[in-house]
Amino acid sequence: MKIIKNFRDIATHLTLIKPNQIFRGAEPTAISDIAFPIQTIIDLRAKREIAENPYAVTNNINYKSCPFDPWNQSKSFKSLNIKGSNVEIACNFFIIDCKPFIKEAIEAIIESKGAIFIHCVHGKDRTGILIVLIAMLAGESKEAIEADFMASKADTNTKNLSIIYKVIQQHGSIELYLHSCGLAAKQLEILKQKLL
Repeated sequence: MKIIKNFRDIATHLTLIKPNQIFRGAEPTAISDIAFPIQTIIDLRAKREIAENPYAVTNNINYKSCPFDPWNQSKSFKSLNIKGSNVEIACNFFIIDCKPFIKEAIEAIIESKGAIFIHCVHGKDRTGILIVLIAMLAGESKEAIEADFMASKADTNTKNLSIIYKVIQQHGSIELYLHSCGLAAKQLEILKQKLL
């Protein structure tokens, strides 16, 4: 069995969230790499990344592809003239342009009856953004959110985290941001009850 990079229970750092519920990490090479009973996998990789590194999913696991695809940027996002490093531009893209997939991923979390594994390629940027949104909705402190975000190491830094916070602030609150993704207030309440 291969160890999945950046694998952890999000409750390791996010202490308001129930343990053994949501796990995060990099892409597995096979479902057998995941040494725990999961019901749902949320894959944030682009279709081309899935094609390059596919893995088989057994019938008893609900698999949901929610592609945060940096090669498929909308014209409206490109017109924003966002500056910065490639990682910073990607971070802005994921939080601004991937709202339909954020909605799909959160709905998959709401609908799951068991443990959930969320991953992208490296388990840090796309996965990190989704976990930040979940953690903010759960009412986690900035310190706890930063601890989880930074635990992925590599080129992850607090500047990327500040990009996420800035977009949320522009919407007024995490709830209003998630409403802009197409999620209803009732769904957010169900998610909070599930998380806490």
